[in-house]
Amino acid sequence: MKIRDVVKINELNINSKYPYSEIEYIDTSSVTEGRFEKLQYTQLKDAPSRAKRIVRHKDILISTVRPNLKHYGIARNPSNNTIASTGFAVITCKKVCPDYLYRILTTNWYTDFLSGIAESQQSNYPAFNPSLIENTNIELPLIPVQRKIAAVLSAYDDLIENNNRRIAILERMAEELYREWFVRLRFPGHEKAKIVKGVPEGWEVKRMGEVLSF
Repeated sequence: MKIRDVVKINELNINSKYPYSEIEYIDTSSVTEGRFEKLQYTQLKDAPSRAKRIVRHKDILISTVRPNLKHYGIARNPSNNTIASTGFAVITCKKVCPDYLYRILTTNWYTDFLSGIAESQQSNYPAFNPSLIENTNIELPLIPVQRKIAAVLSAYDDLIENNNRRIAILERMAEELYREWFVRLRFPGHEKAKIVKGVPEGWEVKRMGEVLSF
């Protein structure tokens, strides 16, 4: 089937009847490979002109600009006033499991496909029209099968996310240990160390060029 047969793209946009004066805004730089970060909270009257796309639960967001940067994600329980940039294709699933379709649209081969089309356009920056997604042919098993496939892949994603959190904690611990020892100079045995010109006795201060080559 073509994707347009099972989804709606950019279905809802802000209009004069929009009820919220403050929005939670998702710019293209706010999401990368499924991670939503640095969302902006702003008054609607002060929001960028591209803040137009209304986002609902399990909508798929794919940036139509520079797709190689992988600014894509799937919305999980967004606020009622969550709005995305017009730089996204906001995909609302109608007759397909959202998590299953998200897996297809964010595979490396499909991202490369979108990037290739975007790079071929005669414009100031690489971009593609959302109709490219709409006209993509995909194979759709029955909905229960789609959900099983998505569940298996989600389990791997959860494991990756947990490991990423652990890595981030270890990186912060290593950075703090470095600062404690070499910035605050509270290294093991520092109580007995004599400080000479701001560094422990026996240490040296050198320029980077003296100890490494570029």
